[in-house]
Amino acid sequence: MPSHELTQHAAETLRCLFMNGPLFDWNIPSEQGRHELERCGLAVRFAGWTGLTESGLILSVALGLHIEKDARFNTSWGTP
Repeated sequence: MPSHELTQHAAETLRCLFMNGPLFDWNIPSEQGRHELERCGLAVRFAGWTGLTESGLILSVALGLHIEKDARFNTSWGTP
């Protein structure tokens, strides 16, 4: 499923997993979004933990989430 077809719940869950994941069940922003990502092969769940698959990582980078993550990391550590 192309990224433009992801629901808002799935897109937010993808973003959260890329920025902070893997995440335990109670930290997932949307159970519905997680299920959608699993059905699309973008996330996998095991023993209460959900993480992105290789396809999920590729999509996240293609969407530019790595730029936001890099900026957040560099800002939080005080590097220019």
